[in-house]
Amino acid sequence: MIGGRLSNKLAMGLDYSVEAAMQTGDFTATVDQDALGYKIDTGYTFDCGARVFLGYVFMGGDDRSTAGDNERWDVFYGGWPQFGDILAFKYLNVGGGNSITDYDSTYNAGSSTIGEAVYSNVSMLTIGAQSKLGKSMSVKASYSMLTADEIDTTATDDDIGSVYQLTVGYKYSKNLGFRLYAAMMDAGDAFVNDDSASEVFLETDLRF
Repeated sequence: MIGGRLSNKLAMGLDYSVEAAMQTGDFTATVDQDALGYKIDTGYTFDCGARVFLGYVFMGGDDRSTAGDNERWDVFYGGWPQFGDILAFKYLNVGGGNSITDYDSTYNAGSSTIGEAVYSNVSMLTIGAQSKLGKSMSVKASYSMLTADEIDTTATDDDIGSVYQLTVGYKYSKNLGFRLYAAMMDAGDAFVNDDSASEVFLETDLRF
């Protein structure tokens, strides 16, 4: 894998980061790996401290018309969420039982470990905002729209769905803090079963 990352925060309040990578080599004895992944983030911080941001993530899917090449992004070691718990569970390698097979029957072709979050075959556009509310509270909210890069010939739609995330933090003292996280995924027409999923959890941070 060959890639790079460029980032900066300007005095005027604008910040950005761009990272991309190409994967080459042997996917199998007869199929070459030829995948692309990249992530773009930009934001603007106002004088009051509030920040708005825009991001785009792309991880290629396999084009079935190129039998000798695999364009599916390989996460190597699919750790736990970098894009949110719900999305990690959706991409979890559980074999054929994963509903992603509705539009991508070989979603876990590059994963030999049950329990990996097999992030691939996805385009994700995110917009959001975050701010501190006084000295003790902070809030961050975002909306993400997801589509599939490639779909099986039997699939009818590439709309994976929308993900909404909200985080509220409260610092009670220098030793004690709380964080409330809520998220919902509104599944799109790429899935046969398009029921929505949601989660809420509270974290307590105690420092000595």
